[in-house]
Amino acid sequence: MPRPKSGVETKMRVAIFSDLHAVLPAWESFLKSTRAQGVEAYWCLGDVVGYGPQPIETLRAIRDLIEANPVNRYILGNHDAIAAGLMRTGQIAGTEMTRSGVNVDAENLTLSHQFQLKQNALDLLDWLSAKRDSQANPHLGVYLAHGAYIDPAKHATGNHGHSGRWEYATKTPLNAATQAREINQWHGDRALRLALYGHYHVPSLSRAHLQKMSAENVDFPWNEWITLDNLADSPALINVGSLALPRKQADDPRQAHSSYVLLDFDPSSDAPPEDIRVQFCTNPYDWRALVKDKRLFHDLYIMPDEVLRQIMNSSLPAGIPNPQS
Repeated sequence: MPRPKSGVETKMRVAIFSDLHAVLPAWESFLKSTRAQGVEAYWCLGDVVGYGPQPIETLRAIRDLIEANPVNRYILGNHDAIAAGLMRTGQIAGTEMTRSGVNVDAENLTLSHQFQLKQNALDLLDWLSAKRDSQANPHLGVYLAHGAYIDPAKHATGNHGHSGRWEYATKTPLNAATQAREINQWHGDRALRLALYGHYHVPSLSRAHLQKMSAENVDFPWNEWITLDNLADSPALINVGSLALPRKQADDPRQAHSSYVLLDFDPSSDAPPEDIRVQFCTNPYDWRALVKDKRLFHDLYIMPDEVLRQIMNSSLPAGIPNPQS
């Protein structure tokens, strides 16, 4: 991309999303809304497969989108890594957990997606298997990860084990403060301005206080632009939530929304951003049509109790609409 002359600001609108988990109607709703919102680039933070009933259709849609524009990004999630054969699998004796770090039911569902891809869409599985980045640094001071951002030197080894990279980096303010400190240690003091995550399925906004080595969660409005300033002293850590399967903190009385984040920033600048504009967007989709399709609910393909609960927790088709401008 050619750089503009000095002093000219060129904003680019990016949609950042994560944890689609093979739910095609959620993807279709998201794509329609973001195109209406003038999105120019897409950053996928992983877990396109796992849990849901439509792994082939959703993975094909993501692949086609990512490959259509070199500014788009794809970050590998832990369920993607399981399906791609990049992680050890199998139950740990005496527990309900597996070597991949998820519970047995979740791993079996993801392995069923791997089986479907092997049988019916080997080109998609090959594409997924070639993706080894579980984190990225698309701009100075901006960091992307599915789970926790880890030491780049360790990431370069290509070992997609559970330890480290699949931790919940934004689960608590303490997690966020620790992550901010670690990124600055690896990339130079005060390098962090903005970090974006998926994995936890709970959207959140944390501001780290570098002098105190602490962080706090900040309330945010839905579907409204907000400006995050003073990023040099108080970098922002954002979890974009899940595009299809929303969760919320146990003590949170608010509706759990399927969600994604819009970001306006200047990619032509050689300096880390000092302030940015972001919007937390709901992603209403027609889950009723999905759950009525009995063909999708074979035991090999979906975990009814947990997945259906999360699908039905999402914003209803008549819920809060996304802004169209």
